[in-house]
Amino acid sequence: MSLTLLLSLVAAQPAPGRVGMKTIVTPSGTQTVQVESPLDDTTINLSGRWGVAVNMGNLDDDPWPEVVCRLSRPAPNDLNITKLVVLDHDLSLVWEDTWGYSGNPEMPSVTLADIDGDDRDDLLVPMAETFFPDPPQYKCRIYALDGMTGRVKPGWPFIMPGWPEDPYHDSHSEVVAADINNDGTVEIVVQVEDLGSIRKPGAGLYVIKPNGDSLWKYLFYTDTLDRHGAYTSPAVCDLDGDGQMEIICHCGWFQRAYPYPLIERRLWIFSSDGTVRRHWQTEGVGAGYSPDYSSPAVADLDGDGEYEIIVVRRPGFVAVYDTAGNTRPGFPVNLTTDGGYHPPSAGITRAFSSPAFADLNMDGNLEIVVGSSGRESTNTRWAGRVHALQHDGTSLRGFPVGTRNAIWYSPGIGNFDSDPQVEIMTAGCDSNFYCINHDGTPSPGWPRTGFSTYWIPDAGSYAFIEGIIPLSKTPFFVDVNRDSLVEVLMTGKDGMLYVFDGAASCRPEWLFCPTFRFNKERTGWYRIPVSAVRAAPRAEPCAGAWSYPEGNIVHAGRAAIELRQPTAGPVRVFDHAGRAVAVLARQPLPAGTHRFEFNAPGAGVYLVRAAGLDQPGRLVVVE
Repeated sequence: MSLTLLLSLVAAQPAPGRVGMKTIVTPSGTQTVQVESPLDDTTINLSGRWGVAVNMGNLDDDPWPEVVCRLSRPAPNDLNITKLVVLDHDLSLVWEDTWGYSGNPEMPSVTLADIDGDDRDDLLVPMAETFFPDPPQYKCRIYALDGMTGRVKPGWPFIMPGWPEDPYHDSHSEVVAADINNDGTVEIVVQVEDLGSIRKPGAGLYVIKPNGDSLWKYLFYTDTLDRHGAYTSPAVCDLDGDGQMEIICHCGWFQRAYPYPLIERRLWIFSSDGTVRRHWQTEGVGAGYSPDYSSPAVADLDGDGEYEIIVVRRPGFVAVYDTAGNTRPGFPVNLTTDGGYHPPSAGITRAFSSPAFADLNMDGNLEIVVGSSGRESTNTRWAGRVHALQHDGTSLRGFPVGTRNAIWYSPGIGNFDSDPQVEIMTAGCDSNFYCINHDGTPSPGWPRTGFSTYWIPDAGSYAFIEGIIPLSKTPFFVDVNRDSLVEVLMTGKDGMLYVFDGAASCRPEWLFCPTFRFNKERTGWYRIPVSAVRAAPRAEPCAGAWSYPEGNIVHAGRAAIELRQPTAGPVRVFDHAGRAVAVLARQPLPAGTHRFEFNAPGAGVYLVRAAGLDQPGRLVVVE
């Protein structure tokens, strides 16, 4: 069914209904509509192509959310036109607009944030418009749009410095929205690449005020002959728990001539005022070609109260650093070896997906979930893997999971079916949607065939002609129509919006990674329970000295903790910034189950430490 036909049947303000049902409300009553879909769920043709990650927020004054999709479609002279589509919670059209030419379809998704304090989300859209296609010239702009009308907000767009004197600045970066300087307003953070500037270098980090004025910028490199930058997005977080935001960027320096051999890649940490805190090289000459696609993320993998920086590198490596730039033990992990690809020395393996995180085995530590691609033997077709790496770099039992073709899409993680465990959802370049259980087994009924790809059997590979390299095609776990059940939304390369109906309650504690970069602001900062919290439904095996007979979510200020070995001193509780907030016991405790009173100062994850025990326990408080 076309979107036009669907809109002719749906009222402008329909009553809330179950997404995916074929009975819809119209001005004259209800009608039953046949939705043409190979998925037995809802599929809507958005009349575009190359869709990127769906986002969702509250764009108006009613309590129902709206869905935002960005797509592109072909235009003359090998150009592409960007398209924005905003749908109401029932998937009826709110508005759509088509504008701007781009040289390729590799687009960042739309960021949602309230930048003007009116309690409604605005749309933040990076756009590299292309002019004069031979040779191409790029006008890099950041738009802020009113969410309900699509109109450009006053003071916008922000035009990157250098235009029109230097038409070679581009942005494939997701815009990040965050209050980085604690002034009560949202700033916009974006990373810009430089396609071999002929006049002015432009690859750097740009921070923009909510009114569209520049706050500050930092240029990574000043050489004007080579290519600089990345297709990655910055991460914004309070890295050291001091109440001040830091910005983390991954940037590269490449030779100007195709295929753009790498000179170096470097990770940068900035203070909120633009001061460089530190930076270090992650790769050097000979480590590959062209920019990375995977964006750095920040998470506390092992529950010790200290954040790690996780970077997935294009040649197929997962690197983990502490905040001082030291590589964590067990990393980097070679995905060629982990995935059993041929040859075992890497070289052709690719890893483009940004990392997702989840405590898949409920041991109190997070696993890193990424996709990859490689060859299973010489001159055979490409294959894909979904990897789940533990905090020490070892693979979780049951992983990696093999797929028919490359997994270049970033995964989403949440509880989708009727069991109490979470699932990993992603899409492959083989036109399949994959749903994988927490233990690596396929979820019943999956994979499901979705969007078409351009498969070349004779070459044993797939074509790059349709821009299938993804930046942010990530599933969105959400209760879009507020019926308390989860749906998963995802756009395909065919310009379709796919909506999968889940059987699980849409509870925050079951949504580990509900969307790309963990939230609608695209911060790349993984936090529990803001991004994901889940308690074990029963006592689960737990490594170390701590386990939770009744789960680790605190109910009515009471918690039960089983100590597998005695403590040597007091038992204290700390918040995520490392501040002591409570003392559960002042005396040494024997092994066994103990019940405590814990009146938490607020919702969040708290670390429990005891003298004589190396690893902390975790308690979760949900509002």
